[in-house]
Amino acid sequence: MPRFIKQSVALILAALLLAAPRATLACSACVGRADDATTQGLNAAIFTLLMALVLVLGSVAGLMGYLIRRSIKHPLAMPGAPGGVTR
Repeated sequence: MPRFIKQSVALILAALLLAAPRATLACSACVGRADDATTQGLNAAIFTLLMALVLVLGSVAGLMGYLIRRSIKHPLAMPGAPGGVTR
């Protein structure tokens, strides 16, 4: 696309946004209205994603703890040791 067409498209888009200022206003969550349904929905979505993250990271940490305890309880035999002697 030629350069002047790209500039024209950007200029037209900017002019349309300036002509319709209601379209460029921030949403209720950004403005800070805590009682709006949009804000409550966004807060619920953030809380849900946070809980999913905590669940996944907690599961990984639990698995690591389980594997560490299991490796302490049931050590492997030393390679090359006679009779499969452990430490």
